[in-house]
Amino acid sequence: MRRLLRIVATGALLAAPLAATAQENGGAVIVVTGEGRATAAPDMALLSLGVVAEGETAADAVAGVSENLSPVLAALRDGGIAEADLQTTGISVVPVYSAPGPDEQTAPRIASYEASSDLSAVLRDLDTVGALLDAAIAAGANRVGGFRLDITDDAALADAALQGAVGDARRKAEAVADAAGQSLGAILEIREAGPDGGPGPMMEMRASAMPIAAGVIERRATVTIRFAIGS
Repeated sequence: MRRLLRIVATGALLAAPLAATAQENGGAVIVVTGEGRATAAPDMALLSLGVVAEGETAADAVAGVSENLSPVLAALRDGGIAEADLQTTGISVVPVYSAPGPDEQTAPRIASYEASSDLSAVLRDLDTVGALLDAAIAAGANRVGGFRLDITDDAALADAALQGAVGDARRKAEAVADAAGQSLGAILEIREAGPDGGPGPMMEMRASAMPIAAGVIERRATVTIRFAIGS
């Protein structure tokens, strides 16, 4: 019978988000899970764009990319992007094959070559995002791979979410202890589930000076805390 009761009690502990149980040394504890959330307005943007060109030879394609990429970089620098905030993220040269006709039995042949160069840029003035993107496209950027808003001091935002999670856990523990007629004691153990970021605000794509919907950056945190309790 004792074995059966122990199994039932263990199952209840695993199933409940709030639990009061006993330590191995006989002291009672409360185990609670707290959640925290913190938000802040974005103050930077991460932009990924590139140039794609096609040529009869690989050299022609690369030359076409180089010719168009230089003014794109110049436009970004003229718009206030620091050199440290510009980075080449990919370069490729691939053959472009012609599709054989319905009566042709030969293998596809190389018709031309396509070259591309991608770069990322950190934009630290959100008021200039639309104008900078327009300038880059006008200068020759013909591929926009991604756009994401973010915050410079992400650690502070994550810490705020974590503090909220700990406070939420303590509030729950105090409520359980009070309802049970017990006093809440010291924290015995804290476990963090890991940082969690909400979906980043997306860019509102429109023609002409593309405005953006900034939204907010969100970070979430979850902690599980074991508190000692006493009568």
